[in-house]
Amino acid sequence: MVSHVCASASAEARAAGVELSQSPGEAVAHGDPVLLERIAQNPVENAPSSTTSPRAGSRR
Repeated sequence: MVSHVCASASAEARAAGVELSQSPGEAVAHGDPVLLERIAQNPVENAPSSTTSPRAGSRR
């Protein structure tokens, strides 16, 4: 899911001069897949406008 979220936000991030990356992780979440994706999208989509660093990352 995190891969999908990062891929969908990468064009906007590049346009803002921010590089999105992800690191492997062991987290598991159970719940409504649509709501979980929205939860994951929020910080990824906000990163380009709220960071002063050219890199923003996430763990999957």
